[in-house]
Order: sequence, then structure tokens, then C-alpha cells
Amino acid sequence: MRLFLVSFVRRIKSMKRYDILKRVGAKYFTSNLENGEWSYPKAFRDAGKCFEPILNAKGKEYRYVDMRFENDIIVLVETKQDYSKNLRAAIEQLAAYVYYEQQLSTKKVVAILANTTNNNFMLFVDQVDSNHYFPEEWDIDSIKNYEMRFM
Repeated sequence: MRLFLVSFVRRIKSMKRYDILKRVGAKYFTSNLENGEWSYPKAFRDAGKCFEPILNAKGKEYRYVDMRFENDIIVLVETKQDYSKNLRAAIEQLAAYVYYEQQLSTKKVVAILANTTNNNFMLFVDQVDSNHYFPEEWDIDSIKNYEMRFM
């Protein structure tokens, strides 16, 4: 009987950046740095705008989002090993990136905070707060599906 019950337990796998890239859509992935990240100072400079960084509690600038996808909407993904260890700081960081995007574009922004050690993630649309959080999301989706749902 025990073996039967164990077979129904969902195994939590780690979520790698490559898996996220495939799931959201590799052809929509945008990067302006060699390491694959997106630099907001560079994006502001390229747009002829002044970059005014948001600082964390320790005075460090939020500058680079891990993954950025663009089509009719923008999808930002910030990865952490375990965002629950410092959730407030992780949310503040993601909120900074959404704010930067809104200074550069009028497109809708889907912002995802994703763990790399398990499948946990949080999804927000246009703002990173409880009113724009979608807790019913159970899997990271494609940019096309986000466009259908949130535009």
C-alpha cells in the first residue's frame, strides 16, 4: 500500500534558467549583455534617457534583470535559489525592474520571481504588489499565452 501512495506524490524538481527560457519562448529572449542578462543602465543609455537607479537597503543599485522577453508584452524573470529567505528584498528588486520597464516602454509587463532550487514562483502584472499578484498561477507559461491572458 505504501508504494502505491508514494507513486502519487509530486516530485519537486529544480527550475533551471534554460527551462524558463524554453517555456517562455527563446525567440523572444532579449539580452544586452554578454552573460545573457538585461542591463537597465545600458537600455536607458541606448534610449537616450537618464538612468536613476533604485537602491536596496544596503545602498546597492538594482541594475540587471536575469531574463527579459519581449513581444507585444514584456516578461521579466528574476531568479533566486530561494526567494522566501529574503522575500521582501526579492520583491523590491523585481519591483525596481518593472518600474524601469515602465520608464522605457508602454507595454504591459509580466514580472516573475522564480526559485531555481524548486518550482516555486510568483507572478505579477504591471506592478509588484498584492493587488497585481496572481497566486493561482501554477506553472510558468509562454509569452504568447501571457499576451492572450493579460492584454
